[in-house]
Amino acid sequence: MRPEIFYPKMAESGVYDGSKFRASGVMTPERVTRYFELELPTVEGGTSYIDGNEYPILCDRLINIRPDMRRCSLMPYSCKFIKFELTDGFLYDYLCGLDCMIYMSDPPEFHRLFDSIISLHATPHSGSELLLHSKLLELIYLMGRCNGLSGSRGGLNPIVSKVSEYIDSHIQENPSLDEMALHLNVNPIYMHRLFSATMGKSPHRYLLEKKLALAKQLLLSTDKSCAEIALETGFSSQSYFNYTFRREEGMTPSEFVRSWYENHSV
Repeated sequence: MRPEIFYPKMAESGVYDGSKFRASGVMTPERVTRYFELELPTVEGGTSYIDGNEYPILCDRLINIRPDMRRCSLMPYSCKFIKFELTDGFLYDYLCGLDCMIYMSDPPEFHRLFDSIISLHATPHSGSELLLHSKLLELIYLMGRCNGLSGSRGGLNPIVSKVSEYIDSHIQENPSLDEMALHLNVNPIYMHRLFSATMGKSPHRYLLEKKLALAKQLLLSTDKSCAEIALETGFSSQSYFNYTFRREEGMTPSEFVRSWYENHSV
């Protein structure tokens, strides 16, 4: 039996510019949503709070809010928005199963759909309602496809996991951002922003920390020279390894080894 589809009933749409109403750093009053609200941020830097959960505002993420959710926002926040009513049926269940924050694999395509829907809603004409439903269904379909990029609740985003795994297994090769993105077949800018937002550090920083952690392990567990360890951990030279180690750890590799044994002597 095919699931019954009830089409969304448009309520509001348009462009919201929060800078016209509130200064940066100001929190909006909390409210309970009445409709499904889809928002496409156009300015980064703010935060959206949905049912007590915190979501940083980035321009490669779509915000999907269900009815009866509590929400407020920390400025700056500007976005394109679509609000519609839907109370039952397959689409209702489908939208309720999606995450509140959806990573967009192709942000320009989402902007194209938002612009079309906002325009059709603002200037209705003969046949526009049918086209409007078509655009909304296309948007919801894309949201479902991209929702898989967000991973399961409580787990890492699959792209972030793959970047981490790739770095862990290619430390000696010192992979660049473009090399990682090419291996995963994703846009490097999108990958960088997604990884940084999820992990709280850039891929480059994550790689550096992994290299230093491996270097410490080798310093303490092997008799390898600093030149050999520099090569094994992907540094271009022993001198650059020594420089980076001292910059990050506040001591040279030899001082680190001596300090560790002094503090861990029986």
